[in-house]
Amino acid sequence: MTKRLFAGALSALLLTSCQFPGGMPGSGGGAKASVNLSLASLDQLKTVSAYRTQTTANASQGVTDFTPESYRVTITSIALIGDGGQHAELYSGKEPVELADQQAVEAAINAASLPVEPGTYSGAQIRFGEIHAIKGQAQLGTETVYTKSSAQGDAKVAPAQHTETKATGDRELHFAKPVTIKEGETVKLSLIYDLTDAVNFYPKIHSDGFSYLGGEGIELKYIPFFAFVGEPPKPEIYRVTLEDTPQVSVVGDSHWHYQMVLFPKDNGELAGLQSIGRIDEGFLPGHFNAINFVNNRLDAHSLNTDGSYHLVGSKEGGGAFPMYEVKSFTRNDHAGKVRFFNAYTGMTEPAELTYQAELTYQATKLQ
Repeated sequence: MTKRLFAGALSALLLTSCQFPGGMPGSGGGAKASVNLSLASLDQLKTVSAYRTQTTANASQGVTDFTPESYRVTITSIALIGDGGQHAELYSGKEPVELADQQAVEAAINAASLPVEPGTYSGAQIRFGEIHAIKGQAQLGTETVYTKSSAQGDAKVAPAQHTETKATGDRELHFAKPVTIKEGETVKLSLIYDLTDAVNFYPKIHSDGFSYLGGEGIELKYIPFFAFVGEPPKPEIYRVTLEDTPQVSVVGDSHWHYQMVLFPKDNGELAGLQSIGRIDEGFLPGHFNAINFVNNRLDAHSLNTDGSYHLVGSKEGGGAFPMYEVKSFTRNDHAGKVRFFNAYTGMTEPAELTYQAELTYQATKLQ
């Protein structure tokens, strides 16, 4: 199975070999400002997954997402992105760190008074090594399946073991607005990530059904990352589902949803957002990619006068319209309308679909 990584992640051991460089590349050093670096996981509900699992008629050959109990990957670099595109590296590492262990993350990554050149920065970049070691279990229909370290392992037999897969992917995270760091100033760079349902269980199908979950049986999903200067706002998490129409089918016989994370500031403006396609069980339709309900670029969204949000998706495949557009997304449980457009299926005009949004989580703190 083709591996896809639209996200970043971290890995299990403490970083034993790392550096905290400073200054803008080519600046010649002499930094007169500093950054306190913090990487933290989103404080989710204390369950494996906050979302329901639904059963399909052909569950034994279905797929589902799960939250890993261990996720090990090397963070090779964390840098600030200058307003002109140049990078100021804050951290470099060679050993894996455990993304699922907040204490390990803090010990390996977090640091104070890292030197940088004064200037204007538009965001942060995180780079990762290609080896991702994952351990966990998933519920598929009535059966529990476990990750295994080799093709000889039986996914139906506990315990879970680490399985490795290769993937590459750098993340560029944009601040809500460019930030100017002044001479002599110290600022906090807060990077937030969420592992909820970040791995897709995809059973190896044999004549006797799925028999193991090794590197060929998992797919890395998009892990949300967010960047803030200072303390991040408290997040709101929504479960968003779409409804088919006689003319347009985006759901088919699958059971899936979008996990949408919003970071509203006190004045209602968004300091960060991301929406991620997550599958509960079944197969996503082959022609439809559930990623990208809306963009994470904040300049594509706006705050309406009534406190709701105008959210706009990306233009896929050179289409003339955004894949999604919601003109009034309110901050509570609600039903609404979304303009859907898929250039890959020959649509010439957007279709209007109904969506359901359920507010599933309001964080009170970060771990």
